[in-house]
Amino acid sequence: MSEYYNICPHCGARLDPGEQCDCNIEYEKYKNTIKEMVKIPEEGGQIKFKFNSNPWEVR
Repeated sequence: MSEYYNICPHCGARLDPGEQCDCNIEYEKYKNTIKEMVKIPEEGGQIKFKFNSNPWEVR
């Protein structure tokens, strides 16, 4: 039986013909969420966490 789908080279998702995977978009959202949670000051480079907001809540 022939398989009729494409595989995303980044995440391995099985996609319908012509379907575009959104794994790169989701990864960028994840990176931006992490960037909102931490602050790296210029001096020293010590990572500081920001606990005054909830970046996981839907906006």
